[in-house]
Parts: sequence; structure tokens; C-alpha cells
Amino acid sequence: MDETEWLACTTLKPMAEFLNFPHADERTRWLFACACCRRIWSLMSDERSRRIIELRERNADGLASQEELWQAIEAAAQARNEARAPFRFLANFDDRSPEAAPAWAAAAASTNAGTSVHFVLNAVGCVALEGWKAGREQEEAALCAIVRDILGNPFHSSVVHPDWLAWKDATIPKLAQAIYDDRTFDRLPILADALEEAGCTNADILAHCRKPGEHVRGCWVVDLLLGKS
Repeated sequence: MDETEWLACTTLKPMAEFLNFPHADERTRWLFACACCRRIWSLMSDERSRRIIELRERNADGLASQEELWQAIEAAAQARNEARAPFRFLANFDDRSPEAAPAWAAAAASTNAGTSVHFVLNAVGCVALEGWKAGREQEEAALCAIVRDILGNPFHSSVVHPDWLAWKDATIPKLAQAIYDDRTFDRLPILADALEEAGCTNADILAHCRKPGEHVRGCWVVDLLLGKS
């Protein structure tokens, strides 16, 4: 895969293979899984499914205990099993089929980073019903954009100048931290303006901050400014 293919890719498999994504660092894998699940947040009607996503995100920053995590995992697994119960004894039931309930797929997505993408795509496909395949393909393209938001462009590297971080009593890291904590990614253009005032001329950083579309917890620019990547 070259840079042009990376930037235009709309299927996850070649991106994952290129980056050996299943073996990427644990924080990256979990934040990607959580970002996928948050795209179907409205389908996660059970609070137990939402709770594990919130704890996974906190755990990515070392803010959740293993005891909290295991308790939430058990509760989320129970929510998954309860959501599937009405379909368990249907003839020819297949978790991959359009007949699988979106709520079941959403609940299943919350329990494991390795399989969350499959269930997220399945949930979106179920909602699409007649356009099941098209719905899955559209969602997969959106998830590819999230991969780029988290991992950036592997063909370019960016560094942070210490002067940017010190500018105006550490305004930039404070802005970045608030965006990260509050999920106010719509404020990224404000961060870009501040970076420019601080002397940043890095086109990749500035363009990413001003790029329309979805940004998520783990956004590579925010992580870079906060020293998380």
C-alpha cells in the first residue's frame, strides 16, 4: 500500500494488514474499538454495554482499575447474552445475517476489541435492512476514516516543537486536554488557529485539525500534543 492508497482506502482489511493492526499497541486497538462502538451508541440501549466502553476508554489512560474492568466485562457479557436470547433457537440463525437484531449486534460489539468491527458493521447493516450490504460498506468506509484519524499518515511523521507547548502559559496543551477530556472535537479548528499563532507551520497537523468529519478519542494530533503517542 502506498500513500495514495492509504488516504483513499475504504476497506479495513488492507489497512489492518499494512499496519499489522491486530498487533498494534493495546491503547490504539481499544480506542479504535471504542470509537467504532460509539458510532452505534444509540443501538446500545443497555447501560451495561455503554459502561464497558466508557471504562475501556478510561483504562486506555490508566484511569480504571482491573477490578472495575472485569466487573463491567461480566455485566456486558450478560447484556450480550440477554440481547441474543430471543433469537437463539431460531432455525438457521446466523449472527452475520440481516435478521440478527441490531441490539444484539451492538451489545456484542461492546465486549471485545477483536470482534467489535464485525458486530458494528452487522448492527448498521441490520438497521439498513434492504440496503444491508450497502449499509455495511458505507460504515466500513467511515471506520477507515477513523483509523486515519487515530493513526494519521504512516508515510509522514510529525513532531511537536517545545515552543508550541509553552506558548501563552501552555495554552495549546490545555486546549488539547479539554478537547480530549470533553470530546469537543469540533474545537479542533480553534486548536489549529492557536498552533499557527504559536508558530506551527506543519501542514499535516493544521490540515487535520481543520478537516471536516469525525474525530475521536485517540485523534493523532491531540495525542501528539499531549504526549500520548
